[in-house]
Amino acid sequence: MIAAEAAAVDVVLCSTSARTRQTLDALQPHLGAHARIVFCDSLYEQGAEAYRQEVINCGAARVALVIGHNPSIEEFALDLAGDGDPASLALLREGMPTAALATLSFATGLDAIKPGSAFLHRLLRPRDLEA
Repeated sequence: MIAAEAAAVDVVLCSTSARTRQTLDALQPHLGAHARIVFCDSLYEQGAEAYRQEVINCGAARVALVIGHNPSIEEFALDLAGDGDPASLALLREGMPTAALATLSFATGLDAIKPGSAFLHRLLRPRDLEA
């Protein structure tokens, strides 16, 4: 499931930390050849607004994958998710654990995202893969 979604990614925004680079290394074989990788210092400790700005800066990208840190990435996902799958929204409100994947879509391009503008399709947690 994650591998199929990774193939559609146009740009990966990855924090410069060692742990996020390890996550990227694990996903890299599943990314399409066209995926551009951008390492962003701002994702390490500048908060949810830095995440939004980095996604906006993706320009014409249609699918972005953001690999970052809590609490900022959780706050970012919560801020964007104005609607979505009720079970996934409830899980996101409980907290986004390490290595979770939130899949969101937007009616606008990534360069125009704003609070409440996303639809949360799924929150996939590591424990969900173990079941």
